[in-house]
This record gives sequence, C-alpha cells and structure tokens, in this order.
Amino acid sequence: MQEIFLRLTWTENEKVLKDYYKILHPFDLWKRQGLRWERMIPAYYSDSRQAHKYLMDAEKLALSQGVKGIGFKVLSHHFDERPFLDKLLKQHGYRAMYLKRNSIRQVLSGMVAKQRGIYNSRENVVDDRCYHINLDEFRWHVQWERECVKNDCARLSGECFDVIEVSYDD
Repeated sequence: MQEIFLRLTWTENEKVLKDYYKILHPFDLWKRQGLRWERMIPAYYSDSRQAHKYLMDAEKLALSQGVKGIGFKVLSHHFDERPFLDKLLKQHGYRAMYLKRNSIRQVLSGMVAKQRGIYNSRENVVDDRCYHINLDEFRWHVQWERECVKNDCARLSGECFDVIEVSYDD
C-alpha cells in the first residue's frame, strides 16, 4: 500500500485517488463514506476511533485475499498530523521498517528534481540539461536531512516500536 494516512484536501480529485488506491482507499477518503454519522455524533466518530476501524477493515480485507500481513508507507509528518497514529499502530501490532537513503544522494536528487520540475517519475526521462547546485544550500540541506533522520529514529525508538533501519543504497 502507499501512504494511506496522507492528509487529503477537499479540492483533490477523489476519482483519481480512488483509481490509484484500488485495493484500499486512503483513510480520509474511507472515512468520508460515513460522513453523515460523523455530524450526528462527532465524539464517537473521532479520527482515532475511525482510524482503528479503518485498520480493522484493512486487515480483514488482507485476510480475505489470503494475505498474512499488510504494510504501508507512513511518513514522519503523518505522525505530526495525526497524534494518535503511533499509539494506534502499536496497538495493532505493527512494526516499523525505517527506509533511508544516503543523505547526500537524497538532497542532490531533491535539488535537481526541484529545478527540473519532475518528482517521482517512473518514466525514463532523457535529460541532458545541466543544473546549478548552490554549495551552501546543499550543505545546509544535507545537515538538516541528517538531523531529521536522527529525530525520526529517536522518535520511533522512544515510542517503543519494533523497528529496523534499512538503507535504499544497500
């Protein structure tokens, strides 16, 4: 699964997202299906209660398809946007695999992607243009990225997640 806890805005095209997430819709789309009940009893239908039900439904869906487990992508900011998420994932017995890239390669890739205007492309784009990298900005971003990784790992350990760190480069 992809980022099932990404924060969606009302302006995003739901049909495109539903087509992209064919098996399991993201949480925000899923919970909109019961929107009329949320308005009647908002305390009972809090995000944390709904997220619990959502994970139960996702797990049932996986079992019904003969899958023994599911995994999905959770980014650092998802925990900030949904403060209940870490506790909920631990209650459901989820474990964390922290995927990280070489910070220098990641920053350089991001800086070039920003200049190109192309992010996460699965197409083989031929590009023979040259790009300018400001070394002071590059150094700052590398230092910031390393600090973020350190904070993420400390957060996961502090929350007592069963976590393993894996490098994309390995």
